[in-house]
Amino acid sequence: MKTKVYGMSDDLVEIETEKNIYPYDEIGCFDSMVRILFTDGTIIHVEYGKDGKGIWKIEVPHKGDAKQKLIICDDEDVDIYSDIFEIDADFDKCTVI
Repeated sequence: MKTKVYGMSDDLVEIETEKNIYPYDEIGCFDSMVRILFTDGTIIHVEYGKDGKGIWKIEVPHKGDAKQKLIICDDEDVDIYSDIFEIDADFDKCTVI
């Protein structure tokens, strides 16, 4: 199961899976960080306002066993102004911090 995570607008984290063309889930998180856990044990943090810009930042404080990729974004003017995280594991749960 491949899962893709990225930020949208300034208050939503999108989670897409191969089963769905549309977002699997949206997490409302205005002015907050989101901690997402995956079934392989990977944990990521997603937060808006990377380096004081209108860009979503994704960090991986704990890496599990699944294959994963983090695509870094530094441009506020692209269509998806967010780092993008892809993993061959399923979404488990999330916490808005």
